[in-house]
Amino acid sequence: MQSGEKILDVKEKPQTYIREVILENFMSYEYARIPLTKGLNIICGPNGSGKSSILLGISVALGQIYTERSRRLSDLIRRGKDVGRVTVVFDNSSFNGKRPIPFSRSDTFMISRYLRKDGSYWFEIDYREASSSEVKEILSSLNINPDNMLLIMHQGMVEEFAVVNAQDKLKMVEEVVGLTGYREKILESQAKLKSLVSEEAAIKQLMDMAKETLSHWKDVYERYLKKQELIAKRDSLLREKFWAQVLKLEKSIEATSSKLDLKKKELSELSKKLLLAEERCSLLEKDIYSTFNKLKKSYHSLIFLEADKRVTDSRVKSLQEMVTSFENILSKLDNILQNLKEDSKEFRLVQKDITILLDGWRKESDIESKKTQYIMHEISLIEKSIAEIEEGLFNSIKKYSEEKSNATLLSYQKRLVEKEISENERSLNMLKQELENFKEQWASMEPRLTTTRPLNELESELSSINAQIQTYSDVPDEAKSIFETYSSRYSELEEKLKKVLENKEIVLKELEERKKVWREEIYRILDFVNPIYQELIRGLNAYGYIRLVNEEDFEKTGLELLIGFRGAKPAVLDAYTLSGGERSTATIAFLLALQKLSTSPIVAVDEFDVHMDPVNRERMFRAIFQMVQDEPKQYIIITPSQVSIFGDNVNYIVTQVVDGKSEVGSIGRK
Repeated sequence: MQSGEKILDVKEKPQTYIREVILENFMSYEYARIPLTKGLNIICGPNGSGKSSILLGISVALGQIYTERSRRLSDLIRRGKDVGRVTVVFDNSSFNGKRPIPFSRSDTFMISRYLRKDGSYWFEIDYREASSSEVKEILSSLNINPDNMLLIMHQGMVEEFAVVNAQDKLKMVEEVVGLTGYREKILESQAKLKSLVSEEAAIKQLMDMAKETLSHWKDVYERYLKKQELIAKRDSLLREKFWAQVLKLEKSIEATSSKLDLKKKELSELSKKLLLAEERCSLLEKDIYSTFNKLKKSYHSLIFLEADKRVTDSRVKSLQEMVTSFENILSKLDNILQNLKEDSKEFRLVQKDITILLDGWRKESDIESKKTQYIMHEISLIEKSIAEIEEGLFNSIKKYSEEKSNATLLSYQKRLVEKEISENERSLNMLKQELENFKEQWASMEPRLTTTRPLNELESELSSINAQIQTYSDVPDEAKSIFETYSSRYSELEEKLKKVLENKEIVLKELEERKKVWREEIYRILDFVNPIYQELIRGLNAYGYIRLVNEEDFEKTGLELLIGFRGAKPAVLDAYTLSGGERSTATIAFLLALQKLSTSPIVAVDEFDVHMDPVNRERMFRAIFQMVQDEPKQYIIITPSQVSIFGDNVNYIVTQVVDGKSEVGSIGRK
């Protein structure tokens, strides 16, 4: 790309510029509208009149980092106010059917920033709230980077530019002329190359490790094959053992089933015998119960008879005693009557009554005596019956005891048989379950083998094989897959290394080509800018040039400005060698020379001339005026000095302080 082509590209693109800056409650301004035009805009006025506030307002509106680092945004609000606003109005006029900001259909485009005393702020784009990233994206599309001091140079930045290192100066220039993409491409290639070099080293390291590992796993794999032979033999023996165990289980199941059938028959016979014995016991129990009830009734009868006998005996005794007593009384009465001289009728009547009473008692005594005899007879009969019943009860109990013992024995024998049946059934179930478990492996062990070898022989041989296999216990089952994986991995690494080396060669060529193109572009820029720079400083009785340093090392390649005044040897622009005026002269001359290639539509510089003597200041302003005559972009120059340059492309703006607030007056184009 030729420098002339870049300039042509810039001119053919729809260019914007700042039409107006609006400051509201910003620093010393209450409200001001500052009209700007294409070409040269000179803002002048006495110190403290608010000149620098205009450029600071533009920077704040565009979100410049410098303004946010140097002070708190809330401090920029006019004293006594809570909210401030700065607005930049861009031109968005159509050019060849295109607008600088295509998504807007208006001829103007506004970016505003609101500031609050509480420290909060926000952006607006055409009265619509927007994020800082959105503002940055729009400015980037316009080739405006407010953080590049070669585009917006605040008061004091001329001095600051002198101390910027050569590498950062070059990066600023690249951004101004649109070569940042070249650097990014080189850095991209360098990153690729670095990544490939790292990958190459990593792959080689991996290959060394993989080669050693592969050799190890090859030995392991050979042992794995031997182990597999033994495992195959073991599996054959296991299969033979499996069918031998199945055969043994089937025989055991058959024998247990036969034994179980016999026990079930035995249980059936015992159950029948036990049932008969229990029936006989039941009958004997009923007979014993019945006999016992008879005995109980006989005893009850005996008890009642004995009780009656006692009562009758007592009654007889009592009557006899009474008869004896009254006989004695009657005898005494006879004696008394015989001794009486006169017969007493009353006594005779008493004697008669007593005799009648005695006769009655004697008869009653005889009746009671007969009753006693009857009772004694009944008692004798009952006692005889009780003896017979007791003998029968004893015989029944004896028979019941014998039958009960027999039933108990049969029950015990039955339980033993039931237990044996239960054990046989459990054994049979266990055998069947064990056989069922074997059936899970049945399919994998087919076809069925008929072996005559006993299990102990098979187990002995298996033990020997397992002992041999145990010697290969350190060989993992994954040895084959691991060996194949490492073999495949090593082949992949070889192929990958080949590909990386090919890519590395491609990237190296790409990097060298990109560096070559970048250097050629830088040289073209220097070839274009150097004559302009030299021409500008020649008018100031100085000589100098612009050069690259550390050209062979892209990371360290930088740009230096050299200048010497009044025949002195050119010295590198830094903070120590040159005076303030000389630094300002070199910086502004470089800045102006660079604008022919700048892709940015605006450039602004604040008080670059404070350290210049009047003669050099006048010469520099005339040089600026001459350079911007044919420029489509916008220049904003802020100076505290009176400027005597007038022309059609100069817009003069004067600031002053009236009643404690800054105001702007425009002289207009002269």
